[in-house]
Amino acid sequence: NGGGLLLIGGDRSFGLGNYQGSILEEISPVTFTPPQASTKRLRNAIVLILDKSRSMVADDRITAARRAAIASINALQDDDMVSVIGYDTTPFVVIRMDEVNKVRPIAESRMRNLTAAGQTNLMPALQIAKRTIEEVSAGKKHIIILSDGELPDAGPAYFQEISALNNKGISVSTITVGSEADIPFMKALSEQGGGKFYHTD
Repeated sequence: NGGGLLLIGGDRSFGLGNYQGSILEEISPVTFTPPQASTKRLRNAIVLILDKSRSMVADDRITAARRAAIASINALQDDDMVSVIGYDTTPFVVIRMDEVNKVRPIAESRMRNLTAAGQTNLMPALQIAKRTIEEVSAGKKHIIILSDGELPDAGPAYFQEISALNNKGISVSTITVGSEADIPFMKALSEQGGGKFYHTD
């Protein structure tokens, strides 16, 4: 009148079927551990586009922009990618796109090159950011634009650029600084870009 029980399975099979903690687990020589799902973090690619026009001298906004960029870089993971572009009349690449662990040691010294001068001309900087971020392999791609003034060429061309970015899975957020900023336009750009909008004095 004897009997036996034969369990057949691999190292991931005994934790399935809600048998964990059951009488079957109690009489078995193994623990019924459910398979652990491994999650892979998506690498981020970020381009910071910072207004460095003459008006950024007011209230020492240029220093605040430098500090914000450094804080953003420090908040990213080591294998994320980041680039910083300053713009006034013409764009100026402050930090070329690279992994954060390579950028952090040079970020503070490079950000000293961000000096306020010239007029506000965002479009060339946005086009450089587009080319830069398109070439990067990353799960999430995001552009952040900071400005404290009105754009003399604000209009449909910007929305076309933002739409083209969005169609390629690149989101755009905007930050305005001070009361002279074109808040409605910059807010509309962030909405078009599927990002966030922030305003600060």
